[in-house]
Amino acid sequence: MVSNREPWMHVRRDDRIDAIRPASGLVSALEPVIRACSGTWIAHGAGSADRDRVDRYDRVQVPLVLRIVHCVIAGFLLKQAGLKRTTADTGAVTLIQRFGSAANLKIHLHCLVLDGVYRRTGSEPGFQEARAATVLTPALN
Repeated sequence: MVSNREPWMHVRRDDRIDAIRPASGLVSALEPVIRACSGTWIAHGAGSADRDRVDRYDRVQVPLVLRIVHCVIAGFLLKQAGLKRTTADTGAVTLIQRFGSAANLKIHLHCLVLDGVYRRTGSEPGFQEARAATVLTPALN
């Protein structure tokens, strides 16, 4: 994806760096898709601290909270399927919604998650359904 707007800006505020999402319909619509497809977003880095957050290839990672959410969900699905991260992959698309129905600030996530995992078997991945959870608690362990 190539655009003039980046999906995340890193802004220096006093003694910390905050990751903020610019107001943009393009970003809101396409960023979750690009991430789900392991795509690359090429854009102008307008944040005052973007240079401080890039890796050695000038790339910026998605915010930590999304990585944690996806890591927990993936770990739970792999456990339910009886597989390990080295032998299977999961998939999810997440949309960050910033406002509630009353246009009030209410940051929350909407996640579309596969109900299983893809086993890495030769050249063709095979889908394996995960056992359904009976309670939420095992997902948090």
